[in-house]
Amino acid sequence: MDEAGPSWVLIDQPDALAQMVEALRARRTIAVDTESNSFYAYHRRVCLIQISVPGTDYIVDPLAGMDLSPLGEIFADSRIQKVFHAAEQDIAGLWEDFRFQVTNLFDTMRAARLLGWPRAGLADLLWEHFGVRTDKRYQRYNWGQRPLSPEALRYAASSTCGEWPSRAAA
Repeated sequence: MDEAGPSWVLIDQPDALAQMVEALRARRTIAVDTESNSFYAYHRRVCLIQISVPGTDYIVDPLAGMDLSPLGEIFADSRIQKVFHAAEQDIAGLWEDFRFQVTNLFDTMRAARLLGWPRAGLADLLWEHFGVRTDKRYQRYNWGQRPLSPEALRYAASSTCGEWPSRAAA
C-alpha cells in the first residue's frame, strides 16, 4: 500500500477479482486506464487494467491467467460511467484482448478539446487546472515483464487518480 496516497490493491487471484467486481457494481462512476507492452512487442497486449474509485485503486493483472469475464460485465454496464483519458487505445486493447465492450464512457481528453482548452494531455490538464505534477518515468515501461517492481505498481495505481479531478473540471 502506498502510504502517501489512496490504497491500492493488486488483483491477480480469482477471489480478489470477484470482490473487486462486487464493489464496482455499487459504483456510479469509475476511472479506468490500461498499460500495454506496445513498445516491446509487435502485437500490443494489455498487461494491466487500472480501475480507481475514491479511496481505492485496483490494479488488475490480465497476465495472471484469470477469467476476466466478470470485469467485462462492469465495462458493459451502462449504469456505471467509465472515465478514461484518451480512451481510444484503451478501448481498442480491451476489445482486441478480451472482447470487452465499454458503455457510458467519458473521455477527459475529448471533453477538454470540446471545451477549447489548448492542451488536452492528462499531465497538462492536471498541472494547469489543479497544480498537480505527474510522474512520467514509467510511460515506456515494459508492462509485460513479471514480476512488476513496487515502483511500477505505484505508478500504475496513480495513473487513474488524475482522471477524477479532470472529470470534475470538464
